[in-house]
Amino acid sequence: MKRLLLAMLAVGGYAGWAGWAGCAQTQPAHKPDQSAPAQKTEPAAPPAQPAPEPDRWAKAELIQPPPPAPPQPFKVQDLTRFALANGLQVLVVARHDLPAVDLALTVRAGGLDDPSDKQGLSQFAAEMLRKGTKRRTADQVSEIIDSLGGTLSASAGEESSTVHCGALAKDFATCLDLLSDIATRPTFPDKEMGEVRDRIIASIESVRDNKDELADQHFSNQLFGDAHPKGMITTKESVQALKRTDLAAFHKRYYSARNSILTIAGDVDPTKIKPALERALGGLARGKKNQRQEPPIPAHAGLRVVLVDKPDLAQTRIVVGHAGIRHRDPDYFATMLANYSLGGGTFSSRLMARVRSQGGKTYGIHSGFQAGEWIGDFQVATDVPNEQALSVIADIRDEMKKMRAAGPTEAELRDAKTHIAGAYAMRLQTPKAVAGAIVAAELHGLGLDYVENYPLKVAAVTTADARAAASRRLDADNMVVVLVGRGDVVAPALAKVGLKAERVAYTDPISAATRKQASAARSSILAASPADVGKAKALIDQALRAAGGADKLKGVKDVTVTAKMSLGSQKVSVKQYVLLPDKRRMDMNMGGMDVKMVITKDAAFQQSGPQVVDLPPAIAAKARKEQRAGLPTEVLMRASEPGAKVVVRPQVEEGGKKLDVIEMIDKDGDTTTLWIDAKTHLLSKVGDSDGAAELDDWRDVAGGIKYPFKMHLRGKQSIDLDTEEVKINSGLSPDLFKR
Repeated sequence: MKRLLLAMLAVGGYAGWAGWAGCAQTQPAHKPDQSAPAQKTEPAAPPAQPAPEPDRWAKAELIQPPPPAPPQPFKVQDLTRFALANGLQVLVVARHDLPAVDLALTVRAGGLDDPSDKQGLSQFAAEMLRKGTKRRTADQVSEIIDSLGGTLSASAGEESSTVHCGALAKDFATCLDLLSDIATRPTFPDKEMGEVRDRIIASIESVRDNKDELADQHFSNQLFGDAHPKGMITTKESVQALKRTDLAAFHKRYYSARNSILTIAGDVDPTKIKPALERALGGLARGKKNQRQEPPIPAHAGLRVVLVDKPDLAQTRIVVGHAGIRHRDPDYFATMLANYSLGGGTFSSRLMARVRSQGGKTYGIHSGFQAGEWIGDFQVATDVPNEQALSVIADIRDEMKKMRAAGPTEAELRDAKTHIAGAYAMRLQTPKAVAGAIVAAELHGLGLDYVENYPLKVAAVTTADARAAASRRLDADNMVVVLVGRGDVVAPALAKVGLKAERVAYTDPISAATRKQASAARSSILAASPADVGKAKALIDQALRAAGGADKLKGVKDVTVTAKMSLGSQKVSVKQYVLLPDKRRMDMNMGGMDVKMVITKDAAFQQSGPQVVDLPPAIAAKARKEQRAGLPTEVLMRASEPGAKVVVRPQVEEGGKKLDVIEMIDKDGDTTTLWIDAKTHLLSKVGDSDGAAELDDWRDVAGGIKYPFKMHLRGKQSIDLDTEEVKINSGLSPDLFKR
């Protein structure tokens, strides 16, 4: 505001002087009297200049911001606390200004409690709560909450799971009944599991297309390791392996009265609701509080660098950092304030000033400590052009070292306190927010004092405290560095400065342990004994004969397949055209909308009506790689090529069938596993790092060539294909694959 007033005064002053000058120039010139004799005149003295007016604003501040108000405690109003007979703690924050109510049952169980071989269990269990109870079907639950115009949800985070219902105050009883029903009486019906599983897997797979999430997961895995719950990665394989019994057992173990907190916020009378709560939630098993044992974090010496190669990116996502603090640590507030000056204070932070304002290398950069029940991480994250990734890492490390050496200045600390303490009350303006803050504090071993005296605790941090925390908590020399960007640009820059990095493809497993296992598996294939290689080749020859014979398969020039595709509850009509070696087209009708996708050597696009959209380069490259198959049995041809490496593995039994198992590395370096029916010698399943295809109902389609008329594909989504017709060598025209 002060700058605005000064600018206005400057403009006004200039306009005033210009107007004055304009008036002087337009006055008529004085003409001497022509009839009077000319007289000799002395040069006129210059007119006297008016004395300058005194500067009314000299030595004055136009606008003086008021000093920040001294921090005040945040008094939680209208809080009632009591326990039900089964031990369930209830917190009620009453507020009568709006006729609405929010109920939340918070359970001390989340991702930290997933067994190492059952990652994703807490999320799967939570998302299934709405899918049916002993009293209601999933549709009935949805119909009731929709009729109220309310919300009903269940979700799982890292430390806890939450069942929530929000509605108008007049519908409190119905909201409580629904929350109680899905939280205490879920049935986890098998028929609903497929849709939920597919949604979770789709979310997992979408991480590959989101550079921020991809970097975060690689960072957590590198920092905490595969043995630490914070470093474990949920994969589609782990979600696919979860059974109904797993969900029910998780619910029975953790969804109990003494392991939960019920919060009620809004327009309720806390003196009258206890009987209703006893009726609704009194049947919740008493149970016991979940006691977790915090595992150690692996030590990191020096810089551990992982470069995730995503060739289509113009910018590199950078995440650097190390282990951080717990929420209950004594120096939590001092650490938070020091970080505000480093990179937590958006435009006022040192990192923002150096990397954005002065360097012009990024739009934004941020640092933060993720503090929870256990030690979390400290990380700095930003996006920069690929070419500037290394210089920005140097900037980050330099600012971290400066902050560690000297800490924040007194002015920086004062600004940080003003912002953090001043904004606290703004975050707790609703009763729902107040209830959530109390629960979050209690989950981390803190109490009501933490919530109410938060501003005072911030204000009590001294400059010495903040500097000591910065010295203790920041370490620029021993960090994990993750870069997701264009490898061909970033890798040479890393090598130039002597930084060794593990380079992985963005499609590779995020888990370092899984990548190590895959590398070991590849090595074992390459080192297979001649006997195991010979057995594998014999099994492949048998499978080729069963599929129609190598000569007939080599003679396939084009394939046309008509099928019905099921994606969850959605049915899609599909017609696929393949013209070998490098043209594929798929026509789909989805709900009356026709979509065409074409992949050729030179083009990759999707067309709906007149609209044509080119596919992103990375997706196009992957599709071209996959289109080499005209038939599902093409994988057998690749396995029989001279450049392929194959090895037999121990026989397994699935679905009452004995299956021979072959692992192969084809001439392009791709690893694939084949499961072959030991009785019929037909392919039963084919899988790689991107998913698996289960093949069944093999039929003759052209002179002995066999084709599986039923396929179940597991990848980003579970897809069922029911084939209706297959034509081979029908003479497809190349014009089919034009725009």
